[in-house]
Amino acid sequence: MHALHGHDGSPHSGTLSPVAQAAALAAELAQDGRRVRMLRPWLLAGNWLSDALDTSYDPVYSRLRDHLRDEGTFRVVPIPSVSEPDATLLPTIDAERLSATKDSWSGLDEQQRAEALSEIAAPEVFSGTLGTARLEELVWHRLVVSNRPRDLHSQFAALQTRFSDDGLKAVSTSIDQLLSTGEVE
Repeated sequence: MHALHGHDGSPHSGTLSPVAQAAALAAELAQDGRRVRMLRPWLLAGNWLSDALDTSYDPVYSRLRDHLRDEGTFRVVPIPSVSEPDATLLPTIDAERLSATKDSWSGLDEQQRAEALSEIAAPEVFSGTLGTARLEELVWHRLVVSNRPRDLHSQFAALQTRFSDDGLKAVSTSIDQLLSTGEVE
């Protein structure tokens, strides 16, 4: 599907995941349904868990993220604004630097914040373990749903780890959690 247009007007195409398609169908069937609203942020899971962000920019993910942000489903914040980000997502990050940045974040101006984020991201950039698009999302665009303690990327990681460790039992438990609370612990 065409999701965005480049500066030159050329269309950027990408894949609309089955998860996002199911979310769109659910929204059509029960637009004001409690579970539909509660699970709305999860429509990004399919695109996030695919490998598109590891190899290139995913215009569909970006378009969906921006739409959900604009409608107020979640806030998009830099990593210092996340209370407990999952450290496994950024394995070479300097935890002490991140902690110090979080402590001073509210007192930094825009330029200082940009420099601090660049310093936080530098070890990951040089390690080459993450694609640029995924790294950008994990450092600059963390997704925080207002009433939930963990950011959505950390929950995606927990879900992915759980599925690879426990298989079918994890799928059952995770679906139960998602349907009852809208999050994965």
